[in-house]
Amino acid sequence: MHWCGHYLDPADKKRVIQDGERCCWVHWVGLPRRWGQRHPYYSWEEDLVFDLEKGLRYFYILKPPKIGATQFWLSYAEHQALTNPSWLNGQVAIVVGTNFGEAEQMIARAKEILENKDSQGKGLGTYKVSVHEDYNTKKEFSINTVQFRAHPANNIDAIRSKPNMKMIIIDEGAFFRIKVEDQQKIRDAFEHYIGGSDTLIVLISTAGHVPAGFMYDIQREEPSVYRKYVLDYHVGLEVHPESLTSLYRKEQIDMLRNHPSFARNYMHQWGHGSGDIFDLAALETATQSYDARPRKECDKILCIDPGYGSSKSGLVGMEVRDGVMHVIQAAQYARPSQTQLISIIDQAIVYYGYQTIRIDASNAGLISEFQSKIRTEGVSFRDRGQIMTDNAAIQVRAGRVKIDPSFEELLKQLRAARKNEKGTVDKRIATFDLHDAFILAVDYFTNNDTGWVDLSD
Repeated sequence: MHWCGHYLDPADKKRVIQDGERCCWVHWVGLPRRWGQRHPYYSWEEDLVFDLEKGLRYFYILKPPKIGATQFWLSYAEHQALTNPSWLNGQVAIVVGTNFGEAEQMIARAKEILENKDSQGKGLGTYKVSVHEDYNTKKEFSINTVQFRAHPANNIDAIRSKPNMKMIIIDEGAFFRIKVEDQQKIRDAFEHYIGGSDTLIVLISTAGHVPAGFMYDIQREEPSVYRKYVLDYHVGLEVHPESLTSLYRKEQIDMLRNHPSFARNYMHQWGHGSGDIFDLAALETATQSYDARPRKECDKILCIDPGYGSSKSGLVGMEVRDGVMHVIQAAQYARPSQTQLISIIDQAIVYYGYQTIRIDASNAGLISEFQSKIRTEGVSFRDRGQIMTDNAAIQVRAGRVKIDPSFEELLKQLRAARKNEKGTVDKRIATFDLHDAFILAVDYFTNNDTGWVDLSD
């Protein structure tokens, strides 16, 4: 049994079950410790055990920090390696970050769970614990013929085509320092095992700095093959009825609430508090509910940041109402062809009644397509990128922009946008297509290098 479900002895409610007792695996290896206390499994962990007993194999866990999710899965893998005959001669792949330093820490954590158990020579069931150090002790080790090995995310192909892959653990998947368009290769590598084997696939992370990547995509996908656990800080405040312990303390959470990253770390809001271009408080003020349907009497602009290759195309429409810029459209399209993008823009022009469109000047073909239909401007991000970025931040901070909360993807990108050394948005991880279309629109209505234009004139 992996977990007995108790902190107190069911036969003697006054007696605490001690580490090393053999009622279950978790007690035998020893309960996790924090705050100087032993912690049993909390309700969300018991739900995981129940799902595993039902035979579910694919798990997605978006979590707040330090609730023990990684510890849970490493311990479960070791339990299976020692007690499940079908795991003999199997492999467990651990994928963290882009270098071995991070993955090696996971290997060290896995070894700590079984610390001293091999020297005691005690067995569980019919299997004896035997931890064998392989040629590179930081990269891999074996338990009962099951190989545990760390893999860097930038060499993900190494996990493909293993003869008996039993489990793949992707830890902090939202923080791989790999461009979004290259992350699909990571997903392809671990999902290669879906359907054709009994491999357990476990994806674990807190919400990322940018609203993009395979972890972000999977959270939004429905239907999904993954059993999803999207957890916020409340799981850490849960008090166990027998141990009377919790993973977080209320005063700790209260102290963190005003931190810019609280919403991202503890309330799974992607990108929140990560950016440095737009003032977070100003963005919250700009986020107001209003009727986003276009008004005939208002000046309007549609701005397009066309995607290339595997990136998305972003469209943002804006109109001025009573001297304030209002977003009326914000949409992304994954890898549309030029023909498809032209059709999308044509439909938007008709429905919203745009008088002008602006396009990234690098797409000369798209500009040429629309010049005969509507007033069309090509804008060079190379020449005006920094000016437009700074100007958009000024206008938001000055309260001259409103964004309806329904434009969630745009808001996430604005919250997450960070400057690079050129003073424009850093696109090393994600492409920020809606951000770029947004600053094009703001620039249109405040078109000078200082960014101060009285829109009410």
